[in-house]
Amino acid sequence: MSRVRSCRIILNRPQQKILIVLVLLAVLLHLRPFGAQADEKKETGPVVTGEQAGDLPHFAEFKSRYVDGLGKEPTVEDPKCEPVLPAVLKAMLVHRHTRLLDRYLAVTQGVLFDRCLLNDLQICFYANVTPNPSAEILAEELVEGGDYLTITHGVLGDLMAWLDWYPDNDWESRFGKTGFFGHLSEIQQNLVLSDAAYWYFRSRSFRCSNRDTTAGAPASKTAVVTALRGNLEKLTAILGNTSIQQSNSQQLRLWQSRLYRELVSNSPDYLVSPAASTIRASIKKISPDDFDTYLESLRLQFVEGGHRVSKTREVLTKITQLRLWLNKNSKTIKGVTGNRLQLALFESMVQQDIIKHSTASPERQFLFDRCYLDSLKDLAGGFPELEPEISDLVARHLAVSLVTVSGMGGTFSLDKFLDTCDDFEIQALGGHYQNRRSPDFLKAIYIYQSFLRNRKPDHPVYPLVLYHLGLCNFQLVAPETQAGHTKKAHQYTLEAIKFWHQLARDHPGFSTIYHQDTVSAQKAISMAVSLSWGLYREDPAAYGPRTRDVLGTLVGQVAPGQVSPTGPFSKSETARAYRYFYGQLFQDAKLYQQAAAILATVGREDENYLQAVYQQAYCCYHDLASQEISPDQLALRYRVLITRFTRLINDNLDNAIAINTMLLLDQLCHKTGDISLMIDPLSRVLEVGGEPSELLGLAMRLLNEQWAELLASHGRGDRVELPGRLADSLHLARLVYASFEGKPADNQSSQAFKLLLEYLAVSSVNVSNGASVRDLVSLMSRVDILLARGRRIPGFSKQIWFVRCEALLRFSQGEYGTSRKLWHTIRTSTKPTADTRLGYYWWESRYYSLRCASAMGSSDQTGHVIDVMLKSYPDAKSPWRARLKAWRLSGKPAD
Repeated sequence: MSRVRSCRIILNRPQQKILIVLVLLAVLLHLRPFGAQADEKKETGPVVTGEQAGDLPHFAEFKSRYVDGLGKEPTVEDPKCEPVLPAVLKAMLVHRHTRLLDRYLAVTQGVLFDRCLLNDLQICFYANVTPNPSAEILAEELVEGGDYLTITHGVLGDLMAWLDWYPDNDWESRFGKTGFFGHLSEIQQNLVLSDAAYWYFRSRSFRCSNRDTTAGAPASKTAVVTALRGNLEKLTAILGNTSIQQSNSQQLRLWQSRLYRELVSNSPDYLVSPAASTIRASIKKISPDDFDTYLESLRLQFVEGGHRVSKTREVLTKITQLRLWLNKNSKTIKGVTGNRLQLALFESMVQQDIIKHSTASPERQFLFDRCYLDSLKDLAGGFPELEPEISDLVARHLAVSLVTVSGMGGTFSLDKFLDTCDDFEIQALGGHYQNRRSPDFLKAIYIYQSFLRNRKPDHPVYPLVLYHLGLCNFQLVAPETQAGHTKKAHQYTLEAIKFWHQLARDHPGFSTIYHQDTVSAQKAISMAVSLSWGLYREDPAAYGPRTRDVLGTLVGQVAPGQVSPTGPFSKSETARAYRYFYGQLFQDAKLYQQAAAILATVGREDENYLQAVYQQAYCCYHDLASQEISPDQLALRYRVLITRFTRLINDNLDNAIAINTMLLLDQLCHKTGDISLMIDPLSRVLEVGGEPSELLGLAMRLLNEQWAELLASHGRGDRVELPGRLADSLHLARLVYASFEGKPADNQSSQAFKLLLEYLAVSSVNVSNGASVRDLVSLMSRVDILLARGRRIPGFSKQIWFVRCEALLRFSQGEYGTSRKLWHTIRTSTKPTADTRLGYYWWESRYYSLRCASAMGSSDQTGHVIDVMLKSYPDAKSPWRARLKAWRLSGKPAD
């Protein structure tokens, strides 16, 4: 049986429990520095450090078992019975690794030796503050740290108990040689210091609050003192061994001194105990090279001095000497900055003690009380990395001073106190109320405004205070909104916008790193713009001017001839992203010229680029309409806009912007009186599959509106422009009608068919060799189908326009006899003197009747017939009259 196995058996014997302590002491002779764990090469695995408590696995299960005492089986007296273990501990034994236990130990040490120690140092700083803010935080940390410590002890105890029980002979090979048992022993060693630290901090918390907040029920001072004595005796016994390593000796002596100091503070009679003299003797041998322990010896000297002025002065002298020593050896000392902070905190506590026990009046004590802050502020100025922590310390102390001042009354008012605060103190105090766990933003605002009241705008800290004033007001918005206080929420929002806008406008180049966060004028104006835009969306009329003003500061201004805005933030990504919205604000306010200028600068990479192009055109149109210029100039500029709109439509046929632009182009073309310019772009939009109802309605209205003009050109026999215009219009009419094919017939589809047939009929007799026929050929091949379809539409076949369409189509197909009969029907149904469309149809019917007769070889009477018509109706205004007259003079039709 191995030596390790033998030791395990000895430790199981209750009658020899004294040997447990001896074995632990022997092992601790080789104790590594606190926090070190097993070699990473071992099977047990490395320690995971810096882990957050919420990340620890099985925490709820372990807390229930070890902290709350739930689910744990009663102790079994029979050593032959296997101890009952949770599944996770069984897995650790099977795989022989302690990674989970290492993680719990690492978190325990992190709480006790990092977070708790930090608050312990600050407790001294707040020695005269009630309640002590750091003591309250320490109590919270100890609740958490105590749970992890208890769990670590419990897991370790269960594992050791199972190893003690294990009956097989392969114990050494499985748990000894693998290092599993050895690593558990190391954890057990580390827990000695963890226990000592835990009770030291628990005592500190107890003394500052006069109650023990780490447990469910108040603990007595006697229990705390007993625990301190027990842990101190263990450390003293270990230090009494001459073979202990130097590194371990320093750490053990440091905690021995801390426990002794705390024990004296709780029980002054311990100063005369035999153990106390031994401890004091060992501590006096410490040199400044072991800074932490040496500083601890000064703290101990201060406690032993019992507030005697002479003893306190001696401590202050040694503090000064230690500071000089640090400055002299700063290049060779690791962590010298942190050492300076510890020394400054201790010095402030000593100075506070002098003030506290002086005979000065309360008001004078209060003023003296602030003097010791200077050394801390000087330290922050020399070492920027300490500024956040020192700022927090100063702020918490001043916060208590504010309460004190508020209760003094008289001439020593709160405003007077704030007026005496320097820049560092105001920032620290404002940041304290702004960033603490339960923020008091109203108080922070009051403090920051006192800064602005006593400083000029060119003060270097002025812009930073403006930033924080905006931030504090912004933080008040959400609570008021949730409470339903919309008016108050808007007031705070406007205040935030005001301060951030002032910062950006008056200090555009401001930028700094404040507590690891970049604070800048650009960031401020970006937040102001975001808030302003939100208000504007709620009430454009009320918040429009302010929002334009704020956006103008961010985006910049556009001078005549410039292609991009200029301003301190105009090149930023945020400014570019807001150009479109800035232009939209001007547009909404009907400031079209400014809107067009800024919208023209929106980049192609902007997601609102196309919309900006359209809105710019829209603004140019409305701005032009409002200008007082000559009709000729106005018409010329309208033409330019029409070209621009047409290009925009052609470039975005499959985009919704084409629809909006078409509707705008419709207004423009009607102003210029040339609606034919809309035909081609409108056809292109419908061609790509866009068939919104507004465009179909626009197309039919457009075809109807130009019909009278085209009929007049048709009557005059225009062979220059008419064929091309008819070809474009016929194409549009075909697209419109195609959109209704396959859908239930209604009035719109009937109207679309009428337009298609009319344009097809007129186009069929006006084709020239140089004109594009587009859809004419394919439609002419389907004439009979189209006519048959038209006859099925109720009422169409008996209407003159339908008979006329068939007459024209039959004429173009060479069916002159059929066409002549149809024209005769139209002539007998109309009158030549009518000013309406019917008069037009009569003259047209006479013209094409003569054409049919001529084509059929019966043209002998054509001249006579024309003469009779011209003589009979000399005042007729139909274009066909002039065309017939030309035929009579030339002896043949013009076409």
